[in-house]
Amino acid sequence: MKKLLIILVILFLFNVVSFSQDQQQQPVAEENPMAKFMGIQWGSNVIDFITHFKYKYKKTKNGYYLSNFKLGPLIIEEIQLKFKSQKNYMKFKVKNYTKFFFDKVIMFIEPKQFDDLFDIFKLKYGKPLVDKTSVIQNRMGASFNQRIALWEEKSIKRMIYMQRYAGKISQGMVYFTKTNPDLLKKEKEEKKKAAGIL
Repeated sequence: MKKLLIILVILFLFNVVSFSQDQQQQPVAEENPMAKFMGIQWGSNVIDFITHFKYKYKKTKNGYYLSNFKLGPLIIEEIQLKFKSQKNYMKFKVKNYTKFFFDKVIMFIEPKQFDDLFDIFKLKYGKPLVDKTSVIQNRMGASFNQRIALWEEKSIKRMIYMQRYAGKISQGMVYFTKTNPDLLKKEKEEKKKAAGIL
């Protein structure tokens, strides 16, 4: 009986040591860099955001924002943090913050910041899916070099879309949002038209 008990203890200890060695040898899976924004997981509720967000933010009737945020060599004019329920974006009057989830970020940038921000994103997220330049004109006939870039991560259904000029020549924008199949479809259709012209 003692021999059986000793054998069982030895086998148990052997299994514990083997399991411990297996755990140490398995590499840790890296987290997708698009899964979070500034440390906050997409889909977190407002309470989680308030509790864990480590930067100084301001509250508005439509959510939260950062102004004049220092990002490396850049000062970002404004970063809007948007929370959404199943139907609507958050309004200031809402009492139940647990029903609103971190959904989208809009960055307002100066057009001259585009290239530096693009380089920062390329370091973090890799090469973009789309990197397109074109010449646009304003109503006065002045020409400007537009640039658009798009990163997409299908596995978590997130994308980043940035424009040097967004609606006006003094402001560019960056959107961190859910994947937009219509936007990608439009890009493909434009390429097919271009291929047909050649």
